[in-house]
Amino acid sequence: MSGRASDTCRPKEEDRAVPGFTFFSALVFALLTSCNLPSPPPTERRPFEEEPEAARVRPRVAPGQSCTSRADCAGHQRCVQQRCSPYETSHRGELLAYAARAEAHGNSAMAVELYGAAIAAFEEDELPVPAEIVCELALQALSARNSDAEQETALHHAHRCVRESLIGSELREAVLQKVAATSYHRGLAPNAMDDEAPSSFLTDAPRAPLSGAIEVDIRRSRVGAETEDPNLLRAVRACFLRDWESSRRLRIHALFRVRTGRRLAETQAPPVEVETDDSVFSQCLRVHLEADAFPQAQPEAIRIRAELP
Repeated sequence: MSGRASDTCRPKEEDRAVPGFTFFSALVFALLTSCNLPSPPPTERRPFEEEPEAARVRPRVAPGQSCTSRADCAGHQRCVQQRCSPYETSHRGELLAYAARAEAHGNSAMAVELYGAAIAAFEEDELPVPAEIVCELALQALSARNSDAEQETALHHAHRCVRESLIGSELREAVLQKVAATSYHRGLAPNAMDDEAPSSFLTDAPRAPLSGAIEVDIRRSRVGAETEDPNLLRAVRACFLRDWESSRRLRIHALFRVRTGRRLAETQAPPVEVETDDSVFSQCLRVHLEADAFPQAQPEAIRIRAELP
């Protein structure tokens, strides 16, 4: 109907003659008689304004990200326990992944093989491989004592994990930390992680190990002796790095026998003597032990293992 009101919608002359009949009364009259009121003129949309429908569409997210409903998830996914999850899966692949997890703390080589079989099962079924399986394989492969060739393979698994997992996820962070600890000193080229398909990762010259990556185990024969003394741990790592500069050793085992001399005065601590081997590491740590590590020193044996993962 046109913007002009029809005759049936116009109040009669006798109605308009009623005292108090106003524009508001005419509006109520029109609504009660189901009339079509004049349409307001169309408003022009500003160029920078979005279409209302587009404004109501929420961005879809990838598998594994948090969600509140099915509408949050992209593609053929559903929201399960507040995470986007595919509708389809490879039951064979899932079973093999659980088998790999069961072997992870016992038989590392078997775990790597089972994770590889799980990934192959998803790919054979033409289904997306869950990022957690890819990252768990990378962690397992990086944790092994690898040759450079085996480390390259492990880094390829880590590269796939980093590119296919969500930024900030715990598994992704764990893989990156493991890559730094196990590969930085071997000559890891950081730029390779940005490449889509790098052929090699260990292309830089070897570097000094990261101090925080050095794993230390201290065993003392004296009951109740402190094994987590931060000063001692710092000294062990510093001496390991000094030894590495001359020998390039990645694993060190050393024995220190602590002896105490005769106290010179009641107010003084007894002098400490430490017997050990002639390696750079042992002699470096001997100086520390004799200087200030044990103000209440007693005779004992200390075994120290320091190595890179």
